[in-house]
Amino acid sequence: DRWYETEHLPGLAAVPGTVQARRYFADNSSPRYYACYDLAQREAFGSPAWLAVRATSWSDRVRPNFINTKRTMFHLVLDQAEA
Repeated sequence: DRWYETEHLPGLAAVPGTVQARRYFADNSSPRYYACYDLAQREAFGSPAWLAVRATSWSDRVRPNFINTKRTMFHLVLDQAEA
């Protein structure tokens, strides 16, 4: 939790092209946690700045504890009233 709150989310939120980074918790379902990264451009994901945040020594220690991870990209669909 501390890694997410103090390094990972703030680091990825600061990457150019990232609008925000948030983490959600589900009390009684799986997965227990869901991290969401809103991007202005898809190119932010996997950029050198993004990869640098993921390549810290703390990230290397934490990552082996993740199980059943899944990455999915979504596109925002505007309501007709918003378009």
